[in-house]
Amino acid sequence: GQALAAAAGKYWAEFARSGNPGNAGGTVWPKYDLANEALLEFPNGAPVQQQRFHASRLDWVERSIGK
Repeated sequence: GQALAAAAGKYWAEFARSGNPGNAGGTVWPKYDLANEALLEFPNGAPVQQQRFHASRLDWVERSIGK
């Protein structure tokens, strides 16, 4: 709980301040693009880069709604 809130809070505050959450220090927040669908996840309070997070599930949803 608290570790996650502190870590995520730093990224949100930096995003609000500068428009770039990657300036918060620590793990670099990846720039999103459609090729790799990179994102930052906070599984145990520590940020970790992921690509195509739950891609098979999300691809199924998009196919189901006709996207």
